[in-house]
Amino acid sequence: MAENIQCATHGECQQTFVCTHLLGETSGLGFNRDEPDDDNPYPDAWCDNCELIRAAHDGWNEQSEKLTKISLLCSGCYERARIRNTRPSVTLDDLASLRWKCYTCEEWHTGPCLDFGDDSPCYWLEEHEKASHRFSLLPSWSKKAPKTFLNEDYCAIDDHDFFVRGIIHLPILGAGETFR
Repeated sequence: MAENIQCATHGECQQTFVCTHLLGETSGLGFNRDEPDDDNPYPDAWCDNCELIRAAHDGWNEQSEKLTKISLLCSGCYERARIRNTRPSVTLDDLASLRWKCYTCEEWHTGPCLDFGDDSPCYWLEEHEKASHRFSLLPSWSKKAPKTFLNEDYCAIDDHDFFVRGIIHLPILGAGETFR
């Protein structure tokens, strides 16, 4: 029966063992292990570099184990490491022939589209556009801060809903690119 350990993040969980390369917030290093089963749902795991050592020594033995460093990990952290480090079956290079039409420039591009955005929040209606346009027609000496406006970075609707444009970079496992 597997032993449990106490994890600061996941509480009491089943103990697992992984190479030290899989600790922390690493990603895309590969995740090698024997097939999980009912008796051992979290078999020992190691990265692709440690797999090269294991393969060069015809499996795990005294010599190959001396060249790797193994660490204790809870099953929750093990699953996070597995998700972050498992290499995807499809790479960005495999998607190089995809074609898509850009909404902004109206041109066709190839490769995966990794940037998505909108010109305005979904709450922005045609009536807000008209109010914003009327404000821009006023002389500058008569302008107070508008209650409804939209520009490249900010939006306010009726001095009640406020929006700031932001870009969130999400790492793509196995690639140097981000999804934005």
